[in-house]
Amino acid sequence: MGQLISPNRGILLYCPVVLFSAAGIARAWSEGRAWERRNAIVLACGVALSVLLYASYRAWHGGLWSFGPRYLSESVTVLFYFLPDAVGWIEAAPWRRRAWSAACAWSVACYAVGAYATWDWEVLAQRTSPWSLATHPLIYQTTRWVSQVLK
Repeated sequence: MGQLISPNRGILLYCPVVLFSAAGIARAWSEGRAWERRNAIVLACGVALSVLLYASYRAWHGGLWSFGPRYLSESVTVLFYFLPDAVGWIEAAPWRRRAWSAACAWSVACYAVGAYATWDWEVLAQRTSPWSLATHPLIYQTTRWVSQVLK
């Protein structure tokens, strides 16, 4: 669960656009040609097996000197492969378009903050639980900036 949803290591809190890959996988599986269905099954199983492999790793720390779900980088590539299949599904409903835009903005913001503004975050991440929302870099930096502005 740490790889998927923990505030300082979980992929869904760093890159929520991958949630839309599930729609792409489902569409490739149900509406695609035979080779697209085969790819959807094989690649989705590969992602699931990768998550299970890392879930069984008892010494997991999720990248103590880094931020985000770096152990899942190869899985993210596969998940992004299916995003074009989700475009029609996203465009079919206004709320999906808004959710997609919000997920994209959040993802970019998370990685921008992680890349440029987390110099003291590593100390916090080492001292606290990966399950504390305060350890998510975007939340951490936002609360720091707000507290500095209010001073």
